[in-house]
Amino acid sequence: DIGTRNKIRLWVNDIVKILNKKYPKLNLKPIFASKNVDSAELADFLNTLSRKIRKGKVLGKVDFGAVAAVNKNAKPSKKIDVSTLKPRHSLFGAWLRPRLNNIVTDFDIKDIPDGTRATTTSSDRLVAAVLGEKILKGGVLFSSVTDKFWAAKGIAAASGLINKFNALPVSSDGNRYLAITIGSLDSHMSNEDMTAEGIDRVEKLLTDGHIKPKDAAKAISVVLGRKVQLKKFKEEFNKIVGDNPTNSDVRKALEATVGNVKTTFPDRKAFLFTLLDDNRISGLPSYAELAEEHAEPVTRGHESGDIVAFIRTTGTLEMITPEKGDKSYSKSFPKVLKSVKDGKEVKSELLILNNAYSATEIFPQYTAANGDVVVWEEYVKDKTQAHKGDPIKAKKDYIFTMGGGTMSRSINEKINRFAVPTGSEVISVRKQKSVTNTKEFKEWFGESEVVDEDGNPLVVYHATKNDFDSFESSESTPNMLFFTPSIDFANNWIDRDSERKDEYGEVLEDKARDVLEREWSEIRKEGRRIKKEYGTDSRKYIDWLRESNNKIMGLRREINSLNSSIIPVYLKAENIFDPYNDDHYYIGVEALVEEYGEEGFERMMDERDEMGDNIAGYDLWEFPNMVAHLKKNGFDGMLLAEGIGEGVQETIAVFDATQVKSATGNTGEFSSIIPDIRKQKIAENTKKEVGRIKRLPQEAEDGATFNLDGTTYEGGGVILGLDSDDTTQDKLSSTGLSEFTKSRENLIYSPDDKVGLYKFENEPKVSMDLSFVGGQELKGRLLEIATWLRQESIYDMDNDDNIKTGHDGNDPVKLTPELSKLVHEAIYNEEPLNEFLTVRKQKGGLADLMFNNPSARAKILADKTIPISNDEQALRLTEIDIVRL
Repeated sequence: DIGTRNKIRLWVNDIVKILNKKYPKLNLKPIFASKNVDSAELADFLNTLSRKIRKGKVLGKVDFGAVAAVNKNAKPSKKIDVSTLKPRHSLFGAWLRPRLNNIVTDFDIKDIPDGTRATTTSSDRLVAAVLGEKILKGGVLFSSVTDKFWAAKGIAAASGLINKFNALPVSSDGNRYLAITIGSLDSHMSNEDMTAEGIDRVEKLLTDGHIKPKDAAKAISVVLGRKVQLKKFKEEFNKIVGDNPTNSDVRKALEATVGNVKTTFPDRKAFLFTLLDDNRISGLPSYAELAEEHAEPVTRGHESGDIVAFIRTTGTLEMITPEKGDKSYSKSFPKVLKSVKDGKEVKSELLILNNAYSATEIFPQYTAANGDVVVWEEYVKDKTQAHKGDPIKAKKDYIFTMGGGTMSRSINEKINRFAVPTGSEVISVRKQKSVTNTKEFKEWFGESEVVDEDGNPLVVYHATKNDFDSFESSESTPNMLFFTPSIDFANNWIDRDSERKDEYGEVLEDKARDVLEREWSEIRKEGRRIKKEYGTDSRKYIDWLRESNNKIMGLRREINSLNSSIIPVYLKAENIFDPYNDDHYYIGVEALVEEYGEEGFERMMDERDEMGDNIAGYDLWEFPNMVAHLKKNGFDGMLLAEGIGEGVQETIAVFDATQVKSATGNTGEFSSIIPDIRKQKIAENTKKEVGRIKRLPQEAEDGATFNLDGTTYEGGGVILGLDSDDTTQDKLSSTGLSEFTKSRENLIYSPDDKVGLYKFENEPKVSMDLSFVGGQELKGRLLEIATWLRQESIYDMDNDDNIKTGHDGNDPVKLTPELSKLVHEAIYNEEPLNEFLTVRKQKGGLADLMFNNPSARAKILADKTIPISNDEQALRLTEIDIVRL
């Protein structure tokens, strides 16, 4: 209610008064000046404050930005082209300029008064343009298009900019100055306006009849299933469009899912990238083409971190929230800042520079609000900083922190705090470098965030038993597999694993007896300590062994060698849940509240605050329903914190064994489908069905279909054969089926690939099959592909029907890994099959896939003039094929 909101408003403003009293130079303004504060704005601010406190951060002067003297002798980086700033200017007929007000072009930085101190903010590159009835209000040009000063996404960001700007000293010309730096070069693609533009492009194709609504809906549904973070939208999208959608249905479904105002920037950007670069809807531009088409020309040719403009005003900043339809309203940045002096709004001037400058040139040093002076030349060389000496990361961090924020470390930076292993471990990792460069590994690894500071796949470790077979989650934390970049920390996992106490105890009972008898005079006192402490805390026992300077140290090494194994692996995790990320944190909180109830959650958080526990602590997030919740929201991993002695080590959890690949001993054939690292456990899971088929009478005809882990496939669908091998009932075994599957791993490209057994009628012959199982909607496509592969038929399990292709099946095309990949691509590609294959022929590679006769291949390689038929000519080896061979 209004009364409660007002009490909170006064409390927040009291905090501001206390800060002003403690730090008079801040001169902060009340954050909520109006008594009619909006509930959402208040909640946003309190949530930000709460997150900061929960993270153990302390509010202080440094939170309110920094100031820096403008270096008027800065070295320019590149001339700025202002010719496109003319009002109503047309660019290739794509868009028109809106009217630009209060703008000064070709501004010389030397015209800024001497001694001026300024601060910075970053801008995306969205163009200021008129597209039909729509106005894009731009990034850099926002103030000129709207006659306002600036805008922000939320109240916390807006308040931060207000406070740091208003704290600036007034320059001799009566103005305060804000420098505008270019953010990442495609940051505007995550803007809601760009998502809307992508949706508009699809709608235009629908309206023009270029694509049917059903086809568009199907293509978009596939796109939503391609990226982990987008899968959460797929079910809702399909529900809205239904089976026979109209143009309007497709539009509504898009606006309700990825086009929703609550959708995050990364999700919108991922949708556009996947939609446009997947080429599933012809007629749409590529991601790069759309990005460049809607990039502000003033920013073209300039780099991230370049300053291209200043905004100046004689007033101080206040925040407003314009209504939709207002000139300054922006969907992506609803909190708008205006300049006010003596109670009246005053204009702001946008100064477009004649040359762009690196922010580190204009501001070679800055003074933080706590009085610390940060010098760029020293900062960039300081490898103790998060950037570790990387000049690109250093520049980004320097500019951001100068702007007054505290940058959250990325997943990679958090992981990268660990040192590379030394000694023998380094040799092992270096030997595997070539594996990570293979095509198979790169296809499997994708855009995984588990990389080192150079962007290379990072080796992480898992502690397990010597009889290690494949990764399995524990009963207490189902669907979670845990890894760490620290090999020492991995050893600690072994030490404190309660399930291993009995194993240690059995070994210790025999080994320790002999050692203690021989060395009793030396370790008599410690012997009692072993017996007493081992049963209560294995870590103390191991610590004692490590510190001891006697022969018992050898016992420790022997115990570890007998009972443990540290496995180095690579992880595929493209969207990791990080509790320190504000958006991630509140997604996680939803699951916590659902699990424990609101009162239980609050009580738990109060207890953690009292104990000083880390919000990323593993004990907070490791419960069974959390994984399902995170998966629903597009996450495929978690970054957690665990305390061992002094300091905190990060743990990475992934949700599926297919996300794990061995960093040693792998053949190089990586698959996202088969979960086990070195071998399948199909043998164990298929024993029952294999035994049933072995016992069938000779006259019987029957079969079984299995998922790739060996569990029985219970569904229906249409089967396309990929490869097979024959055996007999007496020789059939679950181990043999496991070996068959493993040997075909490089043909597997889809979770819809299955393993099957078929017992022929009136004979003991049994076929072991690798097949693709698709839905009824793919029946026609699968029949086309089977015909192309010269197979005899496909099998409809739902209708118990063998659908013939016209071939006798005696000379089918033998699948290679490359051809299997092509087959899987063809299944889901909507182009006519002959057109799809024609493109592949033109690009090269199909000849290599289709020629299975080694002697014929050798002849073509040896003699390019050999006469061949037209059909063979279409499959002739290209130079690309020859290089591949």
